[in-house]
Amino acid sequence: MSVIVVHGGAGDIKSHKREAVARACAEAAAVGWQVLAGGGRAIDAVVAAVRWLEDCPLLNAGRGACADANGDITLDAALMVGRDLSAGAVGNVPPLRHPIDLARAVLERSPHVLLVGPGALEWGRQFGIEGCPADDLRVPADEPAEEKAHDTVGAVAIDDEGVVVAGTSTGGVRGKHPARVGDSPLLGCGTYADDEAGGASATGTGELIMRVTLARACVDAMRAGEHPMDAARRLTDDLHRRVGGGAGVILVDRHGRVGVGHSTLGMSWAWHRADGAACGWQVPAGE
Repeated sequence: MSVIVVHGGAGDIKSHKREAVARACAEAAAVGWQVLAGGGRAIDAVVAAVRWLEDCPLLNAGRGACADANGDITLDAALMVGRDLSAGAVGNVPPLRHPIDLARAVLERSPHVLLVGPGALEWGRQFGIEGCPADDLRVPADEPAEEKAHDTVGAVAIDDEGVVVAGTSTGGVRGKHPARVGDSPLLGCGTYADDEAGGASATGTGELIMRVTLARACVDAMRAGEHPMDAARRLTDDLHRRVGGGAGVILVDRHGRVGVGHSTLGMSWAWHRADGAACGWQVPAGE
């Protein structure tokens, strides 16, 4: 039953990045699978995979995060456990290498679900979570801003106990308003998990994902018995039809079946389970 699926963002993934982002996703999925294969928990697998992606300079989470309209970097992240619907999320926080660690601290140590702004990072310092200089996250731009993919990262896993966990991390939209918070830390929009159905992590244009509550819609479709691959494709297509623009989503249902779908030109993804692994920058029609 154990499986982990990850994404490195959906959008127009340029040809010179495709192999590298697919490889980064494959490496992150392998890192998470090592946890699951050793009998570890889904939460540890998801955090390990997302941390790996946050360290990848090609992607827009942690190192490589986009700057806002003022040239500053702020970050969003969320983590949700489907066993008891517990969750932790942070939005518009100052630079730190691993925003998913701060989201986990909120989940495990705070009575709240969502903390935002500099105060969220200040709160996290009591648990050893420190910020970093913004320059530690900046990397040279490898393509014009208008051509950059939506490189939010995420992971969804189910472990041998049947616990489903979803996590998402992002630097948001390049040139965003400094006060903006995207879909990633909003439960039911960019991130959702429920052991009775499955888990989801979304990527793409956050304002559109919020308008259709994509992650919860996908989980509810799996709850109703739809295969996660069908649900992922149908609901990302439905987002495009209803509100325009593009998005992508990764899913794992309570049976350990995987779904990946996008209404964008591309999406980087990978999954790993006992019977093998796969990765790519588009979803093969036959998968």
